[in-house]
Amino acid sequence: MARFCPHCGCSLPLVVDAFCPECRAEIEHVLEDKPSESRAPVVDAVRTNIFYSGEVYFRRWFRFWGMEARGQLQLSRNCLRFSSGTVQIDCQPTNARMVWQSSMLGYYLISNCVIVAGISARVFETLTWDNPATIPLLIGMNLLIFLIHGPVYWVEVESKATDGAVKRLYFRDGSAFAWLRPGRGAAGLLAQLWMHVFSDDQKSHASDAVTS
Repeated sequence: MARFCPHCGCSLPLVVDAFCPECRAEIEHVLEDKPSESRAPVVDAVRTNIFYSGEVYFRRWFRFWGMEARGQLQLSRNCLRFSSGTVQIDCQPTNARMVWQSSMLGYYLISNCVIVAGISARVFETLTWDNPATIPLLIGMNLLIFLIHGPVYWVEVESKATDGAVKRLYFRDGSAFAWLRPGRGAAGLLAQLWMHVFSDDQKSHASDAVTS
């Protein structure tokens, strides 16, 4: 006998999990008849230009690129979906917090070492140690890069894999000067996650954990 999700109307397997494999809504009961009007899960918020990084890539001391993929993030109740040209993620977050990525310091250090080595080897015609504008220019370049990207904060999202293991995903706003704009940056993204994805019970548990 066929069984269907009461939320989106998709066909369910014989062994039903706690959540629908299509819309990821919690299944309290199944329907034996397909609903006349199937509906897709409601997407509460969509964020574009989002950087994504997996846990292994995120914790590397040096990375050539600042993220694994850039794509779109869809937020709905109990569901987070990230899609790009190479990465597709659909998960149910259990917790989220803001973390600082100290590994990017290695990127800036090595980049500056390469530039200094090039100046010392006289690779550049204008940038030389004899030019009094070289050092101020290097300082200005570093300040500009820091201003564009801001403090490297990410949103760490925890979810549980099928084997019960905790899986950590990392997201941040990829827009330039995002950290200076209200509602943007990692803080704005984290606020949207708690508003649109997590249930009232999860928010209550998180609040109790902070105050205890």
